[in-house]
Amino acid sequence: MNNKKLISIVTPCYNEEESIQYCIDTVASIMNEISSKYNYEHIFSDNASIDNTPDILKLNAEKNKNIKILFNSHNVGPFLNNFNALSYAKGDLVVVFLPADLQDPPSLIPDMIKKIDEGNEIVLGIRNIRQESFILRILRKIFYFTMNVFSKNKVPIGAGEFMMVTKKVIDIIKESNSENPYIRGIVAQLNLKKDSVKYLWVKRKYGKSK
Repeated sequence: MNNKKLISIVTPCYNEEESIQYCIDTVASIMNEISSKYNYEHIFSDNASIDNTPDILKLNAEKNKNIKILFNSHNVGPFLNNFNALSYAKGDLVVVFLPADLQDPPSLIPDMIKKIDEGNEIVLGIRNIRQESFILRILRKIFYFTMNVFSKNKVPIGAGEFMMVTKKVIDIIKESNSENPYIRGIVAQLNLKKDSVKYLWVKRKYGKSK
């Protein structure tokens, strides 16, 4: 009898042919290290890529039963693309958003699991330091400041969609009827126990940001 918990990892993508294989292999390696306790599914939601991303995903899905793919018939935008993939997540725990370029590191997944095991429903990834220009860092601080001024549900500076949540939280997110679900905003409204992990947000290893 298999009593292992299932972890769903969601990766929305668009024209990521240069980075997608590295993403798949890196996640597989990390999950293999904790395979004695956890199974996983890596869900890719392709936003109508026009490069070789769909072909690379199909080849991997044929070889690896952990790879699941959702192909959008047209580009639905980043928010809905992420939400669409979450709609298919079956995990007891879910990594809401893992970018194909791995600027948010999957190596933090074991640390996030530990914090969930401590009784948290939400573990936020906090980009404590960013490998980017001074101007971009200032603009991001202005963005978070402005967003929190006009919202009663505060989002921690540096927090994005890279987080791990329980199935309970995913069920709440799935109930959103917004045309462009803003996931970090939905999570910010929840009065549930949460914690965070801080990390270095690195420059992308392959390709260019879309």
